[in-house]
Amino acid sequence: MRARRAGGSDGNGNRETAVGYALEGNVGVFYWIDRNVGYALSSADLNREELLAVANSVYKQLNP
Repeated sequence: MRARRAGGSDGNGNRETAVGYALEGNVGVFYWIDRNVGYALSSADLNREELLAVANSVYKQLNP
């Protein structure tokens, strides 16, 4: 997953994806927008690095 400006491509054929992270109390959330679709993953049990690993796995499965 690449944190870049949303919309279009980077000129090298790579899609640009807007990625963010938020922490509300003890719940971490990674969210991103790709091709006009929004996704969010949240957990109170995983730390930021663990949640990022899950988000990357989901992203790769959605974009083989």
